[in-house]
Amino acid sequence: MIFSVFVFLVEGLLVNLMFQPNGDTNMNAVAIVFLLINIVVVSLAINFSMNDDDAKKYKGIIMSSFIVRILILFWDVYARGIYILPNSEGDAEYYYSMGVSYAFGQRADKVELKDYRYYVGQIFKFIGDQKITVQFLHVFFAICSIILIYRILTMFEVSENVKKTTMIFAAFLPNSMMITTFFLQESFIAFCLVLSLYLYTKWWFGASAVNFIFAIIFSLIGGLFHMGGTVGAIVYVVFYFLINNKERKLMITPYRIVLIVIVLFVSLYLLSTYGEDFLGKIGGDMSAESLTKNATGYNTGGSEYTIGIQGLPAVLDLIVNTPIRIVYFICSPMPWRWRSIGDIFAFFSSALFYIYTVIVVIKTYANKNTRTVSGKGNIRSYMFILVMLCLVASFMFGWGVSNSGSALRHREKFTYIFVLLYGIASEITVRAGATNKTTEENIDNNINIKSKELSRKMY
Repeated sequence: MIFSVFVFLVEGLLVNLMFQPNGDTNMNAVAIVFLLINIVVVSLAINFSMNDDDAKKYKGIIMSSFIVRILILFWDVYARGIYILPNSEGDAEYYYSMGVSYAFGQRADKVELKDYRYYVGQIFKFIGDQKITVQFLHVFFAICSIILIYRILTMFEVSENVKKTTMIFAAFLPNSMMITTFFLQESFIAFCLVLSLYLYTKWWFGASAVNFIFAIIFSLIGGLFHMGGTVGAIVYVVFYFLINNKERKLMITPYRIVLIVIVLFVSLYLLSTYGEDFLGKIGGDMSAESLTKNATGYNTGGSEYTIGIQGLPAVLDLIVNTPIRIVYFICSPMPWRWRSIGDIFAFFSSALFYIYTVIVVIKTYANKNTRTVSGKGNIRSYMFILVMLCLVASFMFGWGVSNSGSALRHREKFTYIFVLLYGIASEITVRAGATNKTTEENIDNNINIKSKELSRKMY
């Protein structure tokens, strides 16, 4: 896939040298030509990236997902007059118009390093107003994310059936496919989080600490555009002090707890003091009062919801209503708040998967046989890290979002992490079942052997 990036850069350079784009240059024909070239290049990249014996089994899944996303892309750009796909208006159109403004409009001279649309504007300034090319990059980021999920599953030697199901979820969840194809920042932030998790997983398996550092860096790059991207960095740093580096097991001691408290206080101070300068949509007052007050400010739009117990003091409000807000963030749009066919589609194409994943994880923890599951990489401890990633993200957005439309879009930043959590939890359950079956067979064999010995003695 690195070769694909090289091709994209060469194409951009050629376009810039040949056409010297400005606000009046029509780049539609050029965009179509380069799109066709890029489709071929990425298809070849997928083929070469998934070329070993095991990867070939999943190449078809990734290629099919790529083709479907390209069809969504063409429909969104050229068939909007027939039917406008869900979530392709509003923020998506606003991002596009702002990108053009940063390139050729009123914002052309402004530098906004925390705004994803600023970087889109720089792309437009370099290659011209090519909306379809930027959306293709979003498709490219999504395909890279799916390949990284495959690589993480392979590190843990996940069984074939579980791996195939997990890859299908990663490739074909309908809402995820659309959100990561439209003109939104979700695809890039999701890619940053998955790449961060991939590097963290390499460190988890004993690779150089450089992987751990870059895992934090890529998480913070995602956080540059939205606070949700910082989830990885927060969890990695906190649990670095709770993980036994040799065995990758959780080890909670008073000394480690003190270190975590210090890290949390330092982090809170840095976020409160410098967060607004370096991270998008985060910083300033980080108190409970600020969080609960800001939550009411996001209660806008036709899909807004007012939930929890109202009128509580700020700290108590945070404690009591956090679980309720997390549930709403994961499950919205709730069935009793469906307003149209679009809400029904959103529930079954997005929320239902999150609910199912939560059920799978709960069943895995409830199954006593899973407590003795071992294997490469201490898979149970790794699942706990994934659970913490999802919980911290859900806490952030539970308080940061108060309408189902925003919840639906922001969830897609973490869909791939939830997909991976589903796969790891399912694999633990499968291994527990296999271990239990083997134990039962050994017991039966021992009984049979003892019965035969007793029979011989009797005769």
